[in-house]
Amino acid sequence: MVAELDEAPASEGVLRRALEQAQRRGAPLRVLVTWQSRFGDVHDGHAVADGNRLAKAQLDRRLAHWRKRNPDLDVQAVAVHGSTLNFLTKNASSIQLLVVGRERAQGIKALAGPPGYAALHNGNCSLLICEPQNVL
Repeated sequence: MVAELDEAPASEGVLRRALEQAQRRGAPLRVLVTWQSRFGDVHDGHAVADGNRLAKAQLDRRLAHWRKRNPDLDVQAVAVHGSTLNFLTKNASSIQLLVVGRERAQGIKALAGPPGYAALHNGNCSLLICEPQNVL
């Protein structure tokens, strides 16, 4: 299972839902964060590796609380340069469920439209789109 997180507060709801699904399925959870180069160093392997390391370290800090609350669950941070769709295209065959927020920064159309459908369908991966959590 993979959960896509970003900086939006709604990502906590996505993570909670992904944790629930991983527990129900007895599946490991990979929490994905993507990032884009800002300085044209996309072809610099060291810059991309450093960017991945930094993004993963930030995500690991964010996940520490959830790992303590769910010690029996295999939760790993994954940071990739590029987009979730690129990650999905390369890894869909090993993912049974992708959990994303409805208000994701890149929009839902890329994943629910033809490009995402092709990647999901070819890998037999399902897509769970989470609604934002409203506080009463």
